[in-house]
Amino acid sequence: MQFDPRNSEFRANPYPVYHRLRTQDPIHYRQEKQDWLLTRYADMIALLKDDRIDPVHAVDQDRAENRPQPGPQQQTQTNVWETFLRFQQESDQLRCHWIIATYPPAHSRLREVLRTSLSRNRIVALQSRIQQQADRLLDRASASGSLDIIHDFSSPLTSEAICELLGIPVEDREQLRPLAYELSTSIDLDTPRATDERGRFALLKLTRYFRDLIARLRSRIEPKDNVLNSLIQAQAQGKLSEEELLANSIFLFFTGHGAPQHIIGNGMLALLRHPDQLRLLQADPSLIEAATDECLRYDCPGQYMLRRALDDIEFRGKTFQKGQKIVFLLGAANRDPARFPEPDKFDIHREFKKHLAFGYGMRYCMGAQPARSAAQIGLGTLIRRLPRIALKTESPEWEESYRTHGLKSLPVIF
Repeated sequence: MQFDPRNSEFRANPYPVYHRLRTQDPIHYRQEKQDWLLTRYADMIALLKDDRIDPVHAVDQDRAENRPQPGPQQQTQTNVWETFLRFQQESDQLRCHWIIATYPPAHSRLREVLRTSLSRNRIVALQSRIQQQADRLLDRASASGSLDIIHDFSSPLTSEAICELLGIPVEDREQLRPLAYELSTSIDLDTPRATDERGRFALLKLTRYFRDLIARLRSRIEPKDNVLNSLIQAQAQGKLSEEELLANSIFLFFTGHGAPQHIIGNGMLALLRHPDQLRLLQADPSLIEAATDECLRYDCPGQYMLRRALDDIEFRGKTFQKGQKIVFLLGAANRDPARFPEPDKFDIHREFKKHLAFGYGMRYCMGAQPARSAAQIGLGTLIRRLPRIALKTESPEWEESYRTHGLKSLPVIF
């Protein structure tokens, strides 16, 4: 099998391909895509510290050049085509303000504002609500003796968690979840055009919704204590622009849906496929933090980060030319034997060595703590309340996204 993010078999288990690349060609050039694939932990750490490497701009120029151009019939429908172009322009401009697409000093300023908004006190206060939701979801499934961990548990649990944290009104949450999914899956490696366009339409709808929501929240006399109101206050104090407020509210919303639910799904799959480790955790629930970290290392939802060379760079005998993309395969780094002995072994007693599931350094994921917290509560509740949990199938179905590596479905019996 070759490295192919669009291949379902590869997405389900990319690790043999990673191992071959790491052993035979750890800095691999994809001629057809003109980008580089990195598979070694040490190489990624070294380059992530290099200020000549920075994120690919949110508006991917290669993809922009491949967008459909108006044909003769479309050219006669001027108003429709101009509306479509304005929509694309608005979408692209908004992505430029996502924190992952910014550079210092703007990045540092945005990071401080988001760090303050995602305070530890807010996350701790949210934990009791997450626990209540986890128990409600399992109460609902208890009579049947079976459930789908993704559809019936992790997806609604993590969706409610990020909505509560941000301050999304309860009555709006259900209609927004599909938009978060469409946008998240559109940001991927080698994305099909149709998937990209669905993501753009989802972003447009989310933009309209959040612009209206921010206006409604501003009109309240007594704002509630949540992340959105904290960001609105920061904007009023001149700490971020109106565009940055809107863009990063959307960014926190959709990124809070994809990866967190898959930490629980991928983690439960790993535990159920390693019953000895599951029994250890059932016997000692205090191991949940270590077990969650091992789940993240062993099969992380975020399989890669994309960067671009800002200059010609000589690195370990290779030359990254200015403008070329560099794909940091985080899933490969987390199974690098030079960093993690016996990397393909799932071991919740593993001596902790920093994995890259949430990135590294300045680009470390802002949502790591709430995602980790929700995952620990979700996994812990499943293991505590369903002591006889077992897989219903040995071949669960995986999502079409490679970047957000996770299960579409995980049916279990208990």
